Amino acid sequence: VILICLLLFAKHIPVRDGFIYAFVAAGFVALLWGIPNLVETAKFYDYFINTIIVTVGTVVISISIGSLAA
Repeated sequence: VILICLLLFAKHIPVRDGFIYAFVAAGFVALLWGIPNLVETAKFYDYFINTIIVTVGTVVISISIGSLAA
């Protein structure tokens, strides 16, 4: 909830927006990796996290190649 509120009110906080977005992204990553350590999760969750990592990596590489070609 706090991370979502930071995103919603990023323009009103007297810190550069990039720092806030990086902090929120790091918070979500820590949350995704921290949940299995705190709670017993099903094997599906591990597959889900791997799918997110691969998808984000693919999108980042695709956008990088596309922006270099432009």
